[in-house]
Amino acid sequence: MLRSTKFRSRLIYGLLFTALIPLALCSFLILQSFRIRTSSREQQQALASADYVRAAFSQITQSDDRLNHAAERIGSSEVLRRALSSEASYYTLVYTELFSATQEIRSYAVADLYDAAGKLVYSTGNQPYRDSLPVDWGILYAAAQAEGQLVLRCPDSSGAADEPALLYSASIHSPEGRLLGYSLFRIYPSGLQDLFRGRLGVQDELLILSPYWHPVFSTSQNLFNTAHSLREQLMNSGTLRDETGVYFYTVCKDEPSGLFFVLRQPHMVSPDTTRQLVVITVLCALGSILLAVWVSLRFSRQMAKPLENLQTAFEQVEHNRLDARVDESGRDEFAQLGKRFNRMAEALSRNQQELVEGERELNQAQLRMLQAQLNPHFLCNTLDTMKWISKTNKVPQVAVMSTNLADLLRFCIGPEETVPLRQELQVLQRYVEIQQIRLSDRFEFVLTVPEALMDCSVPKMLLQPIVENAILHGIDTVAEGRITLAAFEEQGMLHICVSDNGPGFSPEMTGRYHGAPSREDSHHLGLYNLNTILQKYYSPECGLFLENTPEGGASVTAVLPAERGTSHA
Repeated sequence: MLRSTKFRSRLIYGLLFTALIPLALCSFLILQSFRIRTSSREQQQALASADYVRAAFSQITQSDDRLNHAAERIGSSEVLRRALSSEASYYTLVYTELFSATQEIRSYAVADLYDAAGKLVYSTGNQPYRDSLPVDWGILYAAAQAEGQLVLRCPDSSGAADEPALLYSASIHSPEGRLLGYSLFRIYPSGLQDLFRGRLGVQDELLILSPYWHPVFSTSQNLFNTAHSLREQLMNSGTLRDETGVYFYTVCKDEPSGLFFVLRQPHMVSPDTTRQLVVITVLCALGSILLAVWVSLRFSRQMAKPLENLQTAFEQVEHNRLDARVDESGRDEFAQLGKRFNRMAEALSRNQQELVEGERELNQAQLRMLQAQLNPHFLCNTLDTMKWISKTNKVPQVAVMSTNLADLLRFCIGPEETVPLRQELQVLQRYVEIQQIRLSDRFEFVLTVPEALMDCSVPKMLLQPIVENAILHGIDTVAEGRITLAAFEEQGMLHICVSDNGPGFSPEMTGRYHGAPSREDSHHLGLYNLNTILQKYYSPECGLFLENTPEGGASVTAVLPAERGTSHA
């Protein structure tokens, strides 16, 4: 009963995941698609609104706007220049000229004229901005430096209707270039309201910030009051966020004036609508869970019993009761499983008898292998006994030969495939000592290997066949033989060269070693085996290279990668 309960739980979980994962994925994709499309439409509307705002503001910022025309007409009016350069009063004529020059901008701007000392002399407004302004700093100073070009200043504003939001000024010069005075244009919030009316949506709000992100104007007093917190967000992260989630912000910059426009617009989908979508998704998920549980319970009742019988039969097989069988009646998949289980049990019964015979033969083979491994160890022990007997009888050559031969034998039967070059040279020295004793010191062995190459890994017993070939075929006919072993590294490859002062190789043998020795000539079988090992273990580019030395001897060079590391077992 416990097994069917576990299966039933897995079935329920599987159906739950099968029902919930597609539902959750589809819901997520739908919500994301809806959010992306909504965000895209919001961005498009925000960009369109920003374009409208910039188009409206361009009327007072671009070179061909009405404000520049008014400044140019004032600066070029002979009446206004004479009024600024003399004490004579031409009030009627001056105001007529001044009102005519500012006719196009009086709907949103007030024009003031200041003399060269910064004193207000004429104005189109009822209330003057200031009776006098400094000329050595501030907006009049900037206008004088601009030499007739309009300059913009944003005065500190609290958002009150009677305070100007923007100030534009241009210097006025005589035909000779003498500074006569200044024209000052005041743009009030009411003028900007008229300027942007019809350019924004019903619920859209606009905030204008100075180049230093101070509030200048806003279509909503509420938004103007939050300008300082928005300024902090811009200074900290460069973006604006609405904590309530109702609005989103769009920030754009007017390059000619340096002003920043902040548009606050409501989201197309309110947070309440988003929460409703989430609630609907959760309710659908709960309905799917209930449906999946009901379906899984019905299916589990039909499937639990056959599976429990099959599990019981498997347990009997696990306890080596291979006569266990299950009911094969029926035509569904469980009946097919029962038939296959019965055939499997029969096959296991037959295979068990075959395994018993196989294990018996394997034990016999392992016994023969262990007996074969005893022979090398027996030879090593025998050589050690010979060493002590020769020392006792004062025959040092026999002691040295038996000791070196025992070291060679232990090295050969070791499990390592590759060894450091240092260890390979130590074993080679043992072999050379044996040959020098055998040949009564008829040759000398010179070893020149840099210390930096001693840690390179080489195949075990790499050098012994090459040195043996030099002894047997190189210096066998020479009275005073000489064998030299040198090594060097070139382009990541290790070159080990064994040279002798013998007769050398025949011309057809020089170059890369190739071919296997014939049955009649097996003298070079060691070189053939070594060349095969290098090419198989590393790559076809490696192997042995044969050549004759300039002095007349032979040289065999083994080429393999210069790898440094531990030996490989």
